[in-house]
Amino acid sequence: MKMPCSWHEEYEGQLSVPINNEILERRVMKMIEMRLKPFIARARLKGRHWLKRMKPRVGVESINDFYKRHWAGEEPISNRFIGQDLSSFFFTSADSKEYREALKTSFPDSCDQIINQASDVVYNRFDFLGMGDLLLGKDVDWHIDFKSRKRWPGGHYSGVRIVDLDENKDVKIPWELSRLQFFTDLGRAYWLTGNNIYVEKFKELLSDWEKKNPVDMGLNWTCSMEVAIRAINIVWAIYFFAGAESIDDEFVKKAIRLLYYHGLHIENNLEEIYDDANTNHLIADYLGLFYLGVLFPEFDRSEEWRSKAVDGMQKEIEIQVYPDGADYECSTSYHRLKLEMFLSAFILGRMNSIEFASVYKERLHRMIHFSAAITAPSGKTPLMGDNDDGFVVRLSTNDPTDHRHLIDIGSLIFGEKVPGDILISEERLWYLGVDSLVPYSGGMEPKSHWFKDSGFVVIRNRNLHMVFSAIKASKHGLSGHKHNDLLSFTLEIDKIPFLIDPGTFCYTADYRMRNLSRSTKLHNTVTIDDTEQNRFFQKRLFYLSPDADPRVNLWVNVGNCAVVSATHNGYSLLDDNILHKRSIWISMANYTLLILDEFTGGSKHHHTFDQRFITPLEGVERTGDLSALIHCDQAGSLMIGPLENEAGILNIEKAFYFPRYGVKRPANIVRYSYKSKMPFKIATLVCYGSRISDSASELQMAAENLEKRFREVGVGVS
Repeated sequence: MKMPCSWHEEYEGQLSVPINNEILERRVMKMIEMRLKPFIARARLKGRHWLKRMKPRVGVESINDFYKRHWAGEEPISNRFIGQDLSSFFFTSADSKEYREALKTSFPDSCDQIINQASDVVYNRFDFLGMGDLLLGKDVDWHIDFKSRKRWPGGHYSGVRIVDLDENKDVKIPWELSRLQFFTDLGRAYWLTGNNIYVEKFKELLSDWEKKNPVDMGLNWTCSMEVAIRAINIVWAIYFFAGAESIDDEFVKKAIRLLYYHGLHIENNLEEIYDDANTNHLIADYLGLFYLGVLFPEFDRSEEWRSKAVDGMQKEIEIQVYPDGADYECSTSYHRLKLEMFLSAFILGRMNSIEFASVYKERLHRMIHFSAAITAPSGKTPLMGDNDDGFVVRLSTNDPTDHRHLIDIGSLIFGEKVPGDILISEERLWYLGVDSLVPYSGGMEPKSHWFKDSGFVVIRNRNLHMVFSAIKASKHGLSGHKHNDLLSFTLEIDKIPFLIDPGTFCYTADYRMRNLSRSTKLHNTVTIDDTEQNRFFQKRLFYLSPDADPRVNLWVNVGNCAVVSATHNGYSLLDDNILHKRSIWISMANYTLLILDEFTGGSKHHHTFDQRFITPLEGVERTGDLSALIHCDQAGSLMIGPLENEAGILNIEKAFYFPRYGVKRPANIVRYSYKSKMPFKIATLVCYGSRISDSASELQMAAENLEKRFREVGVGVS
């Protein structure tokens, strides 16, 4: 049955069962609300876009005129960044010898990695966003998507159309290249070797970028977040190469002038949507202004930039970070990016006697705790929600699933012990100095935790790690980075990721793949009648309707046993007004999970229930009519099977997962399908062992052991 609405073709096919007038009316009203919210946001952005086009064009002043009008004091010279006189940076080239010795002594593996990466940059060879080894040749094109080979035109940034879904080109690729994050590889290699080739390459690439990207012209000025991250990386590079013989006064003056126009652009184009709808973009904008305002007090706008940045970041950390420390954009990867931003500003501010408010410190502290909780024993975090491989500064860590360097730095800042399996990071050296390289004595034991404000639940010990999602799409914002992963979970045992969140393949390059990544059917939960938990429009790539209201109703953590139970009503728009409740009993001692999915509501119609378990492991086989075995050569096997509902159908399907943005790897889905009226329930056992042979007997034995263990701690399994 089709909705009598003109926009039905954009709607994600929710209507596979008959509906009555009351439900129809409710659904239409919600769809109108859903339709209006992105329209209002787009209208705001369109308004700002036209205002940009009406503004006077910025003209780049000559060196002499610029320093007369916008710079206080004597013009800068090449040794301006060697000392820490007017402002303090994380390090200074005056101490390069100590850092070189610290790198060689404490991080010998990093030394080889740094030289290899810097050598690639020397030859214009890059690897980012799933590109592989990309050799750009002598003449770098800063405005092309190297995958689709499609290029963006020049002209004033306000007239550049960055996204056209029909062209399948990815604006993130030229943006990523123009963040200039490879400058830190060149800088570290120069400190390690003293080889002037890295200095010359820095000068060549920065000069080439400036020549081909005049201020406010072209694709690479269309997004203030990109402008801010680029400015920050230019600053890092200047501090790395300060004092090099070939860095003359004229080059320094031009680089500082370029940074000023970066700051001016950010100030004039802050990426504000409205309160409760702003994103990581706005935080990056403020961070760029903070760097420039703090480190260049001679700028005539420095005080305004610094003040605006401090006020803005303090406001946004309260809005965009839940009191429990999780990111309100519902993404573990964007949580890591925001943690890097807030932590970087906090350290730089402290070095320059700039104090943030107590609520800023408290939220930052809790962000570190959240990252520590979702970091599994393998050192990886599940990629729940969107991931675009975003970093501010890239040093030794280049993996979007790795939060350990931020946990390491943050724990030291707050005087805490880090989890015992987190080692001293190279990032600690660059942010906190040589004197910080003192090993921790002891470490915190990992603990299970319910993050009540956001809706995440982490269940873990030294060998088992599970993250359960009951995080709601924001009612006020656009929920652009949330996935339909309610009541889904990830499972790592013995450092093997048996069940995963598949991650994100792309955004604008292929809207169908983008929608697949965030769809309910690509998560470890249950779909009903192929319906999405929260609706979205196929070509509104950064909006998710807040249809479902998830709630954690029960949380028990006793010894090595834990129970989590939650509900969501995302399927209430279907006829029968369905409520999904999932309860999971976990024995961490026996590595056994009992999953009970219960569905209540009206009983008018039959519905199709699809329960999915997604694994990146190749060895998946059927071991009985309804049981499946996931093999791992390095560890044991994971068996999955229902305890009831023998009428179900088991399928093992080929799929993909996306460990990084733009990277696609084969995966398997264990899918159980059932057809029934309400009420209905599915009881599924997941158990782990070194060798599982007889599926039925093993499942029964695991169920009995689980029940016995929970009786011992006084928690019923029913």
